This record gives sequence, C-alpha cells and structure tokens, in this order.
Amino acid sequence: MRLARALELTHNIASTPNAIEGLDALLDPSLVEQALEQAGVATLRKRRLPLEMMLWCVISMAFFRRMSAWDVVSRMNIMLPGQRPLVAP
Repeated sequence: MRLARALELTHNIASTPNAIEGLDALLDPSLVEQALEQAGVATLRKRRLPLEMMLWCVISMAFFRRMSAWDVVSRMNIMLPGQRPLVAP
C-alpha cells in the first residue's frame, strides 16, 4: 500500500464518529495475531482484558488520542464480562 493511500485511510477512519468499529478495515486483524505469535507471547491466565484485545486498545488509543482509555475500551466492547470495574487491585 502506498503511503498516501495509507494516510488517507487513516484520516478517513480517525475522523468518523464510529471509527473504532472500522479499525479492522485499516489494520488486518491477522497482523495483530501474527505479531503476538512472533513475539512468543502467551496468556497463562484469563484476564478481563485479554492480551490481544489490549493490543487493539493501544492501537485505538494511538488513533483516538482525545479519548480516555476507559472510553476507548468501552466503545470497543472488548472486556470480558465481570463485576469488577477496569481498575488495578
């Protein structure tokens, strides 16, 4: 993909109201999976925010800098169900 086209896609996705839902159009989800595999990352326990979803959250926060981390995670709807809020113990 040419740089100009990549920048155009990035701008279009980041400037739309429901842009978080369109991230997979900009970044192929298999690239995220491949990055985790190549890094040799494994999750040994079940978390409310699994590692793969956390990576998507970091990517989203890079695009949507004006949104809080809480808002990004909430809009992406990527947390596993549970009673505890998303805070450190």
